[in-house]
Amino acid sequence: MFQIKKPEDKSCEDSDDFIKIRCKQHMDHVCCLFCKICNENICLKCLTDIHKGHDVIEKENYNAEEKSVEGIQREKENKVTRIMSEVGIQREKENQVTRIMSEVGIQREKENQVTRIMSEVGIQMEKENQVTRIMSEVALGNSFNSALNSEQEEMREEQTETEIKVTRQFTIDINNIFCMSSCHESSVCRESSVWISDGCHESSVWISDGTHDTVMHLKLKNEKPQIISQFDIVVHDMAVTPSGDLILVVDGNKTLQVVDKKTGQMSNSKYTVSCYFSKAMPLCIHVTKDKVITGTVKSYQFLSWVKGFLQLFGAGNSSVLVMDHEGNYLKIYEVDENRKPLFTVPERITSTSNGNICVVDGLDIKTGRIVILGQAGSVVGTYEGNPTINSKQRLFHPADILTTPSDNIVVADRNNHTIHILDMNGQIIANKRLSEVGIRFPYSLGTSVPGYFFIGCHSPETDKAKLYEVKFSGF
Repeated sequence: MFQIKKPEDKSCEDSDDFIKIRCKQHMDHVCCLFCKICNENICLKCLTDIHKGHDVIEKENYNAEEKSVEGIQREKENKVTRIMSEVGIQREKENQVTRIMSEVGIQREKENQVTRIMSEVGIQMEKENQVTRIMSEVALGNSFNSALNSEQEEMREEQTETEIKVTRQFTIDINNIFCMSSCHESSVCRESSVWISDGCHESSVWISDGTHDTVMHLKLKNEKPQIISQFDIVVHDMAVTPSGDLILVVDGNKTLQVVDKKTGQMSNSKYTVSCYFSKAMPLCIHVTKDKVITGTVKSYQFLSWVKGFLQLFGAGNSSVLVMDHEGNYLKIYEVDENRKPLFTVPERITSTSNGNICVVDGLDIKTGRIVILGQAGSVVGTYEGNPTINSKQRLFHPADILTTPSDNIVVADRNNHTIHILDMNGQIIANKRLSEVGIRFPYSLGTSVPGYFFIGCHSPETDKAKLYEVKFSGF
């Protein structure tokens, strides 16, 4: 507690702090105290009556405390101000974040728009690429058509240049010249051909008639051939070796037969298919200077002759065997790279100088095709007829095949009285209607001297089969 001065004591009135503060109750006194209970300024006289016993403090302490409170209040206000400022800053930051997020959203929307635009551009470019590809394909198609037209035009030109002229004609007392082979197929015999001054030449051929089971060796000098020798056996195909011997594919025999050139005697040859398939049978043969090529069928049951046409019953998988002249197997062609059979029934065989093997493949008794094998055994080409010649009513029915010195392939289409001329890969070069030169039902082909070949025919109604020697050019 502080000391209370007597009322008459005016010392507190002398204080500069209370000069201007007069007591509301005692106007002649100044306030020098502060009543905390009543919360007002009072004088010393008030302590004796109205504010007696109240908690009072001197005005100086009140001022100090008030100043302290004011300081605290100001500090709080300042703190509040700072907090509000920070809140404002925070809100500004939040607003900035909101703006940034909004800008980010706008940016993302723009990116999405760009993505959509790029996608649309990509789609458009793909469409343009499709159009470009289509245009390219159209251009390629036009180029192909142009090339095809050019090729067809060239083929037509070649066809106009292709010529066949009958130089000799022979009549033989059999129904069908089913197969043939001439001494001109061997290099030895080709060199020994005798030319006559008037353009004719002496030659001989071997022929087989499927109907009468006859094999004959004929000397072709006059219109009526002279029989040199004859065998009564069923022969499917034949070929002359470089030494001049004749190799025969005899019905029912797995071993090929050989007719000695000097003695004319027939015996077993070195060549057999029994080492390869127990049920395989040879059907055709072709001989080169270093190889013997034969076509075989498995599951062989029976070969039947109906009006000179060969029919196979129950033929299974087929193959082409390549042997050397000692009878050793060199290659076997049976299936392609997909393990699918290469042939149905190999009926005739020839080859080109580059080693391609050309096979007449019988699909059934009415139609067939040509299969060209490369040296690796892959199919380099097939030929199933020409739409200008063949149709459903005029099926392609290849009967025999040979190659020319220029490595073109000649195919006899027997029922259409036509020969088809192919390149070594089986692509068409030209067609020649033999009926235009009086030749019908070509069934077999044989080589003659250079620039000539033989055509053996079938005679459906008589036993007077025709054999023609023709001169060719343009292929």
